[in-house]
Amino acid sequence: MASEIRWTAGTTTEITSGDGFTVGITSTGDAELRQKENNKDLFFYERDVLTLSLLHNGNELVTGSTANPSYRTKNSDGGTTTSAHMIIDPASSVSSGFAWGVDTPDGLLCTQGNGTRRIMGMAIKPISVSNTANAEAMSMAFYTHSGGNTATEKFEITSDGRIFGTGIHNNAGSMTGTSNQYIGSGTYSPSTSNLSNVGSLSVTETQWIRVGNVVTVSGRFTVTPTTTAGCSFEISFPIASNITNADDCAGVAFCGSIAGQGAEVIGVVANDTALIQWVSTNTTTSTWSYTYNYEVK
Repeated sequence: MASEIRWTAGTTTEITSGDGFTVGITSTGDAELRQKENNKDLFFYERDVLTLSLLHNGNELVTGSTANPSYRTKNSDGGTTTSAHMIIDPASSVSSGFAWGVDTPDGLLCTQGNGTRRIMGMAIKPISVSNTANAEAMSMAFYTHSGGNTATEKFEITSDGRIFGTGIHNNAGSMTGTSNQYIGSGTYSPSTSNLSNVGSLSVTETQWIRVGNVVTVSGRFTVTPTTTAGCSFEISFPIASNITNADDCAGVAFCGSIAGQGAEVIGVVANDTALIQWVSTNTTTSTWSYTYNYEVK
């Protein structure tokens, strides 16, 4: 600095160029405060109350006390990253504590406290899909990670309002239960049981969609009735449900090769399955298409 005033801490410091605390002005007229003591912090008090700290370890800026800050920024996180990010971290030193942050390279929005180590929990990241001057288009992507893996995109809102996910269809995670009202889709191979007046039966791979606690199922089966009378069989659900009324499941099935040949689909309370039943008009082997909805209970 061009001109400065220096304070030292008595006998613990020496009056040298790398010592003490200085207030000064540069040759260009900029004002500066400098903590020159090695591994020492800079504190600001208001009426004897600590309100702001500049910490030497990690170049952190902390408001409030360092033990229980209300706001914190730092440019490194335990040596795990060199990117600048902001952290609101009231209890990061305990396993149940939560930290929130912004990480510029990865779009990190929040972190979760895990002892003295932080792990990335989720991220919201704007994506530029067109950087044309005066016509920039931005999409918003949502990232998550599990098991210590690198965060990957799971959900996106495009710049023109379309919405899509990367893990909605045939996700390996369970979509059972009623508390979490999932949105998802997939395929499965249903099992059949309790055949009545049915000689042979095969069911193809079936599609399903879950929105909230309602599931829509569609598929095909090939059947050979043994008589021109009532025929039926039960088919399993893609997502388990506690059927309490036949009306919890409802749908239809039709055969394209036999005129007027249709069936109803209802729920089976005793077995938590769907029942496909019809009155057969002949014993010809035929292929049917079906669809039904049911409630996850």
